[in-house]
Amino acid sequence: MKALLRQLIPPETEFRRQIMILVSVGILVLALVSSLITAWVNSENERDQLVKQSLQLTKSFAEQSVLAMLFESAENAQDSAAATLSFPNVVHVLLRKPDGGVLLDKGGMFDGELDSDKVGRKAMEELMHCNSPGDDAQLIHETSGYLYFCAPILERRPDSHTGIFVGSDDMPNRIGYAHVMVSKAALKAHRTTTIIQNSAVSLALALLMLVVLQKVISRITTPLSELSTLMREQDAETETSRVAVKGPIEIQDMARAFNAMMDVLDKRDLRLRHQNDTLENQVRARTRQLLDARDAAILASKHKSAFLANMSHELRTPMNAVLGYTGMVIEDMRDGGFHVEDCLEDLSRVENAGKHLLSMINNILDLAKIEAGRMELELDTVDIRQLVRQVEDTVLPMVMEKNNKIELDVTRDDSTLVMDPVKLRQILVNLLSNAAKFTKDGVITIKVEHNEEALYCAVIDNGIGMDEEQQQRIFRAFKQADMTTTKNFGGTGLGLTISQRLCTLMGGNIKVVSAPGKGSCFYFTIPLPVQEHQEDQDLPPSYSI
Repeated sequence: MKALLRQLIPPETEFRRQIMILVSVGILVLALVSSLITAWVNSENERDQLVKQSLQLTKSFAEQSVLAMLFESAENAQDSAAATLSFPNVVHVLLRKPDGGVLLDKGGMFDGELDSDKVGRKAMEELMHCNSPGDDAQLIHETSGYLYFCAPILERRPDSHTGIFVGSDDMPNRIGYAHVMVSKAALKAHRTTTIIQNSAVSLALALLMLVVLQKVISRITTPLSELSTLMREQDAETETSRVAVKGPIEIQDMARAFNAMMDVLDKRDLRLRHQNDTLENQVRARTRQLLDARDAAILASKHKSAFLANMSHELRTPMNAVLGYTGMVIEDMRDGGFHVEDCLEDLSRVENAGKHLLSMINNILDLAKIEAGRMELELDTVDIRQLVRQVEDTVLPMVMEKNNKIELDVTRDDSTLVMDPVKLRQILVNLLSNAAKFTKDGVITIKVEHNEEALYCAVIDNGIGMDEEQQQRIFRAFKQADMTTTKNFGGTGLGLTISQRLCTLMGGNIKVVSAPGKGSCFYFTIPLPVQEHQEDQDLPPSYSI
């Protein structure tokens, strides 16, 4: 289809010519089709009217032939046959007896396609099945040139009072059959005439429409051609210009769109020039940003270097203790001056140094696992009172080392607490260890509140406290509140960072309230039920301290 259309109307054909060809063909085809359809509809209506008239005529012929059939007299049917043949299009009439014999056969010859005996007997067979008193005429056969009708002739007797022939109220008695053949020649001639007339009128109207349409198309395509010429001229120019807005509304819209496009191009060129002017400033600004990022990276590297230096000291100290006391025990055993009490005391120091060393290594590994996203929650049912007591037992030696006391304040409802007990214990141990490290001759309070919505924990001390600047640094990896803290109190600066990351993993966030010389309060709230990776989730309102 596309190939045929391309051959009939090449794509490079002028736009006006393409429209005229397509519209002309469409109008001519529409005119011919409409004329044919109109002629066919009229022909069908005329045929239906002819059939209706012929049925009435056949029925009338059958009623007029009752007397002839009763007396089997063809002479009595001559007048009714002549009257029936006098109607237009009627070419043949026939009267048959019930046994199939012919009583009257008058008119022209039958159509070559039609055999009178076969059709007549077929009509009788069909009408024999019509047993109602009001049997009417029927169209029993149709060829290309003729219509064949048949009607039963019903017996009628003269009324004793009026003398008029009337039918019986019981089952009618068929005494014969009337046949009428009608020619379709006039119908065909009228159909041909109608087709010719309709086609002529349609073609005349189509030509008139084409003339008018050519004028209309010319009004549309002429301004379009002018606009196309102006656009080609504009394409050859170096500077943008505008076209005149004229012609039909659609062409005017196209001209306005072209002018708007030129405006956009002008704005684009202006913007490009402006961007070119500001490019160097942007490069300088980006260079400054890179320098700042480089300085930040250098600073971070310094912090990590300081951490490594401090970590080297922190790792060497317990390691030297392990090696030193182990060497002393070996030397005593070699010299024979082995004393159980002295050896147990030295081995106890070795154990403590090993535990301290293991704690620092665990902190480093936990931070690495958290940074790599490999830390996962292992939820289980938790008895919060028992867990707090275990934490107290763990940090009690460190608390008592500086003559501190621990106070517990645990309140809970009847709901079941489900979370990761190991990570919760690690958070509380880190917070308590931090409080014990910076508190002397003081009181450290553990406050825990549990309900269906959240778990609130706070560790409160009356130690050295911190200012606001120090509070901003304590949760950063490798940082402590003050770099002198490492020298005075020891530590790696990872405990609070790990606690904060673990709390965030369970949906909470550790916060601190502190002032120099007044102690500190570290507290956090974990929403329940616990869901992993809830870093951006809004927390429930904090409990009062």
